[in-house]
Amino acid sequence: MNDYGRIVLATDLSAQSEWAALRAASLAQTYGAELILLMVIEHFPEERPASWVPPEDVPPEKFFEDRANRRLDELMTRIGAPQARKAVRTTTGSARRVIVQFAAEQAADLVVLGRHGEGFIDRLVLGSTAAGVVQDAGCDVLVVAGE
Repeated sequence: MNDYGRIVLATDLSAQSEWAALRAASLAQTYGAELILLMVIEHFPEERPASWVPPEDVPPEKFFEDRANRRLDELMTRIGAPQARKAVRTTTGSARRVIVQFAAEQAADLVVLGRHGEGFIDRLVLGSTAAGVVQDAGCDVLVVAGE
């Protein structure tokens, strides 16, 4: 078995995914691995707070990407991984497909993600995104339970 050289943290920036971020940062430090933070923005989210409504003069995709990048920067600081790379992807499809595809493109050895996401369906026993990534990824997947 080889050590992990490239770890992708798939995050929705929820409280649940914070635990996964801490674990991913710890594993990256332990293995001396490159850490890549990935946030997937789905075009038609179930529910979003008013702060997620873009101003009329800003294209929605740019608004969401800029906001996600700022929040990823904050997360990198909180987990002590300022050297991590970050990526934001927008999709009209499922986040799990984007995560699996991104991990393959990056030749990731490990994908780390939280057990539950922000959506209603993801709050079931094992989130649909997490279950799909476990099933479809071509590398190891660590699903972090959190508290």
